[in-house]
Amino acid sequence: MNVNVQGRDVKVVDVLADASAALDSEFDGVPEAEAAVRNMLGAAFDALELNDEAEAEYLRARHLFEQEAPDDPEYLKTLKGLANLFADTGRLEESLTLARLHLDRTLALYGGRSEQAYAARSFIVYPLWELGRIAEAIALLEADVELCREDLGDTHPEYQSYLNNLGVLYSSTGRWEQGIVISREAHRIAVEINGENHVTTLGTLLNLALAIKGKGELTGDDRRECLRVAQYVFEARTRILGEDSSPALWVMGDVCDMLVLNGRFDEAVELRAAQLRGIEESGKSDQRVYFHSLGRATEAVLALERYDEAEDFARRSLAGFRAIHAEDSRYVLMARHLFARVALAQGDAAAAFDVVDALIEPVAMAFFEGSPQPGRVAETRGLCLADLGRVDEARAQLEAVLASYRETYGGADERVERVQAELESLNAQR
Repeated sequence: MNVNVQGRDVKVVDVLADASAALDSEFDGVPEAEAAVRNMLGAAFDALELNDEAEAEYLRARHLFEQEAPDDPEYLKTLKGLANLFADTGRLEESLTLARLHLDRTLALYGGRSEQAYAARSFIVYPLWELGRIAEAIALLEADVELCREDLGDTHPEYQSYLNNLGVLYSSTGRWEQGIVISREAHRIAVEINGENHVTTLGTLLNLALAIKGKGELTGDDRRECLRVAQYVFEARTRILGEDSSPALWVMGDVCDMLVLNGRFDEAVELRAAQLRGIEESGKSDQRVYFHSLGRATEAVLALERYDEAEDFARRSLAGFRAIHAEDSRYVLMARHLFARVALAQGDAAAAFDVVDALIEPVAMAFFEGSPQPGRVAETRGLCLADLGRVDEARAQLEAVLASYRETYGGADERVERVQAELESLNAQR
């Protein structure tokens, strides 16, 4: 992006860099003012996704506040900005530490039942989620959601945020009915507060569609409605934020997933390719949105039996996640599982089995009880055993998976039907 300064086209990043360099002399003797301006510069660099520059500004602001004005409310913006930045770049433990410090400072300044306190508690959910500590996140919100409603009212943005986060967390742990009910209420409140086309409202609408998709037992109308919602949110985010913005690129991937849900695989692959190009052209190919999209592209081309492409996508997704996350993180674990699925599809059941057999325990530890990922890994292990001719072991594994799926999703779910078909195929081999 360029701006015009005295007849010259100047890049915004250069303007910000010049402003940063001038701060030492401009605010000499007024550290609180310098720190506040560095907060703004940090936020601006962050919006441009210039992570190193944003971190430098936030760290300088933090140093100034801690040395000169630790009780300044502006310091909370520094902690929150840094925590968000660290979470987005995979430094999750550091992010959680800062989020907890942000909460402590907020409670000291505003008390435990203030609007600011509820916002600070809700803020901790993001790093907890990313670390896979879903039970802690749910417990934190459940402990305060009714107090939040009593203190702030049932149409307050913070109460709406609590419901939205709870809905997502419930859905992510297989509590689909609760997730759908709460997500629906969060969306209703968002519409009342902000209108139908606000960014927050669109986010809640998409979360509701994803919860409905995850629950399974979908009719054709349900599937089409999920796709319609994802397309609507994508078009709105593109219009509001720009086609190369991270929120628009993320939801473009959700549209791809909804196309797959509707059996429109060729369209999904075409749109996923466009998404990957958009991410690359916007300079985000070293970020999680890219690695996640590569993984989802793997799923789509696997369904079309385009195995060489699937292997390429899976390999790049795994390498990317390993570059920004620990080996025992949820992202790396599931990228390894996806790579194993590709190997199985290519006929290398032995290599696939070695991977998934080693994943069973760490995946169970990384995901909250009720999450779908452990069952998916166990299902792949059963398929590997079947391909290796270890039929009795395969049958036992798949029967356990089927029982788990029935308990989580009900009897008419496509996952249940898939495993039933796999078991019928095994039984036919007797």
